[in-house]
Amino acid sequence: MSDSKKHPLYIAWIDEINPQAPKPDRDAQKFAKIASLIPGYIGWAMVAPLFLGMAGVLNAMASDAGMVRIFQWVVAWITKTARIIWYNIFFWPAKLVFYLINK
Repeated sequence: MSDSKKHPLYIAWIDEINPQAPKPDRDAQKFAKIASLIPGYIGWAMVAPLFLGMAGVLNAMASDAGMVRIFQWVVAWITKTARIIWYNIFFWPAKLVFYLINK
């Protein structure tokens, strides 16, 4: 349901037109929002260690081959990406919980 249909004025307007119309279920909407995040959360949790593993392998290859300068940027980018992923895994769910508690 779009945000405009959740607005109290919209719900009051629907009540005037059709008092028997079903009202939006707030708990079901909250559950649907949380449930829709779970597959992505699991997917990112599995991808971040792969990025860190790739960074470690590339770092080892670079030091063995003497090509540290070539691989330095790639390793830094992969490590930074993994850190961003982990930040999103731990920060956004906590933010969502606080949002749902305070709403």
